[in-house]
Amino acid sequence: MAEASVPPSALEVARAALDPDEHLVWADWPSPVRLARERLPLALFGLLWIAALGGAWLAAGSPPSGFAAALGAVFVLLGGAALLSPAWAWLVARATIYAITDRRLLILEGFPWRRARSFGPADINLCERTERADGSGDLFFRSGQEIERQDRGRITWRTRRVGFLGIPEVRRVEAAVRVLRERGATESTAVPR
Repeated sequence: MAEASVPPSALEVARAALDPDEHLVWADWPSPVRLARERLPLALFGLLWIAALGGAWLAAGSPPSGFAAALGAVFVLLGGAALLSPAWAWLVARATIYAITDRRLLILEGFPWRRARSFGPADINLCERTERADGSGDLFFRSGQEIERQDRGRITWRTRRVGFLGIPEVRRVEAAVRVLRERGATESTAVPR
């Protein structure tokens, strides 16, 4: 009889991403339900979008052909992508791990590709917490301006916030992030001998 494989814990996966002399303070998975729920308005928009296209095709009396059919197919695909966005968010959350070490914050993503994002104490320019009644919540620790688009000499900026979303015990995690940020501030102001 074959043994069922036990998926690795968040701590095991996070430890594998550490430098040799780095110590793990906290690691956990985000709540897939929380992240999928955030995408429900987009899914509703996708459903309405597809329904509107279907209604327009029915009102036309005959199926579209040529360019109209190709354009309609693109719009149906876009509506379908919006409709499926909660499922996508669920899959991404199931393959994401958040971690705090004695040196940095980590976001380890495993779907649709493997990616590790690392934020040192100097990168933490924000500590904004949203807490739910059960103690879970979101913690944003980085906010910054990015260029979204350059068009004919005009630059469009976008504010992007980075954080741990859908985590349990958000206050405890916030305290650990504040300790890391303060430790970094203390080390950067220390005078070298």
